[in-house]
Amino acid sequence: MTTTGRKQRAGGRAAEHNGGSIARIINIVVGVWLFISAFVWPHTSASRTNTWIVGALCALFAAIALRIPQARWLNAVLSVWLFYSTLAFFRATGGTALNNTLAGVVMFIASLVPSQPMQRMNKPPRYVAP
Repeated sequence: MTTTGRKQRAGGRAAEHNGGSIARIINIVVGVWLFISAFVWPHTSASRTNTWIVGALCALFAAIALRIPQARWLNAVLSVWLFYSTLAFFRATGGTALNNTLAGVVMFIASLVPSQPMQRMNKPPRYVAP
C-alpha cells in the first residue's frame, strides 16, 4: 500500500471520528447548559431537580461516550426522559419548558450520530493489511 493510500484511510477514519466527537461535545455543552439553567431562571422544585440531574448525567454520559461509543445511547434515553418529563410531569414556565424540550431534542439528535472510540495520542495507528 502506498503512503497516499494510508493517508486516505486515516483521513477517512479521522473524519468519521471527528463527527462523532463533535456530537459528544455538543451533548457535553447541552448537559452543562441544562445544569446551569436549572439555577439561572425560575423552575418548580421538581423541575429544577430534574433539569440539573439530567444536565449532569448528560455531560457525564457524553464524556464516557468519547471513549465508549455505545454509551451515547444513554443520552438518547435521557433525552427522551427530559422531553416527556418536561411536557407531562412538571408544571414549568413557558421558557423553562421550551428550553428543556429543545435541549432534549438536541441531545437526542446528537446521540444518534455514531462515532469511533477516541484513541490515545501517544499510540501509533495500527497497520491493517489489505
